[in-house]
Amino acid sequence: MKLLVRKLGLIDHAELDIRPLTVLIGENGTNKTWVAYSLYGLMRSMVRSGASPLPVEHALDDVERSTREQIQADNAAIASTLAQEGSQSLSLERDFSKYFAGGSATHALVGKALFFRDLLRLPEGLPADVESRLELGGAEFRVETEPARIEVTAAGGGVMLRVRISSENDHRFYFDSKERLRDASWWEEALSFAFTSWFSQSAGKVFVLPAERKTLASAHDLLRDEFGKVVTIPVADYAEFLGSRRRLAERGFEPEGESPLRDLAGLLERKVVKGAIGFKGGDVEGAHLSFSPSAQVELPIHAASSLVRALAGLDLYLQTAMPGDFVVIDELEMNAHPEAQLALTELVAMLVNRGLRVVMTTHSPYIVDHLNNLMAAARVPPERQDELAPHFRLGSREAFLPADKVAAYHFAPVDGKVEVRDVLDRETEAIDWRTFSRVTDELSNLYGRILEAKERE
Repeated sequence: MKLLVRKLGLIDHAELDIRPLTVLIGENGTNKTWVAYSLYGLMRSMVRSGASPLPVEHALDDVERSTREQIQADNAAIASTLAQEGSQSLSLERDFSKYFAGGSATHALVGKALFFRDLLRLPEGLPADVESRLELGGAEFRVETEPARIEVTAAGGGVMLRVRISSENDHRFYFDSKERLRDASWWEEALSFAFTSWFSQSAGKVFVLPAERKTLASAHDLLRDEFGKVVTIPVADYAEFLGSRRRLAERGFEPEGESPLRDLAGLLERKVVKGAIGFKGGDVEGAHLSFSPSAQVELPIHAASSLVRALAGLDLYLQTAMPGDFVVIDELEMNAHPEAQLALTELVAMLVNRGLRVVMTTHSPYIVDHLNNLMAAARVPPERQDELAPHFRLGSREAFLPADKVAAYHFAPVDGKVEVRDVLDRETEAIDWRTFSRVTDELSNLYGRILEAKERE
């Protein structure tokens, strides 16, 4: 996965290799969040077609022949045959994964000025050539996704079309004329819709933890409809995520699907927030988000610690997270004591090792230093990793993270602009500590001056 950014804020040009874990480091106001949000917005366009769609250009390219052209040509041939047969009842499978099995296909998602205005709720005045372009190789898709199933049955005087990708992605349409069955273009549209639905499923879900998450945990149920029109799309999406979980609780439903990462939600509760987070109630007053530090105590979320409120959404998300999901976290360390920061760093590493893709911003030297520890531990012979694990906050070797899964970029102010620099040395397999050294040196020098001033008394 590669991200190219041009004319975004103070960044004239940047190229980032997006690994399973990508860490954005730098001072405030260096456009780290804008870059992280642009990634979120581009990935979101692949999997979300409901409210607040973003204007993203899509392109499928291949070295020899466009993958999209291959799919369209095959769809056209199948559609022609089906139209000639006029089938009134059939069940057809289309395995689109075979078009990506070779790994040569590249899908490019491009956001330009209108994309950023909508995503970040910015006024007019962005450079006309502002652009964020995300390129994904075919090997990076979850090509093991089940085939699309297209079912057609005669219903009354018309036709019922069902396109089923999964239990969560099932679409039904009724058409009032059986003549459609003799129309090749109609069949082709149905097959094209099946591909679009399948493709959106192949990218996994997208999830974001914005910097505003602590406040939204307490106030999401008080927001008016206008809220989503005046905040960034990621913030609005996070508020909607909390609202959707509340509505499920009020109806007595559990979130769909059993996540293979649900145990990590339990780990977050036991080792970091030290209690259970969830929606309670729902009969008369409606469900409310609460925190239970013990079986005997239940606190409304606004009365919980700032760390609990900052991590409530992550806990809820992990209950349905799936490998292949794409997660953006703005300031992982928010409101966390250094010990909690180490535990959260290990938790993120475990998510990555379970198949999630994570992009996070940070200002914390603890997080960067501990990532170096986790990458170093991954180089220890496997038979000795079990000896090391108890010395880590979560006590699991599953947090040991191979360096080839990590990318780290420093957003450095230079002459009124921001340069984005790769700071993970592939030879030493460590993030360059000098990203924080200037402040550390200044503190040390300042203390030296204080001692010198005292000695002059």
